[in-house]
Amino acid sequence: MEQAVCTGGCIMHNMKLKGATTVLNKERVFLGLTMKELLIFIQRNPYAFPDRTIQAYKVYNQGVA
Repeated sequence: MEQAVCTGGCIMHNMKLKGATTVLNKERVFLGLTMKELLIFIQRNPYAFPDRTIQAYKVYNQGVA
């Protein structure tokens, strides 16, 4: 997985669609939700999830749309 350094000094990973789907599926199973329910939950309550899940959500929406 490639890494890109952002301006704040943090390290961001360039996540691809497969990795994003894996992250979202793990979160979905953990919460006991369907994928549609999870995506709605993330959209309505983004602060309830870790940054990695939010990044996966963004990648997934770009890849699916």
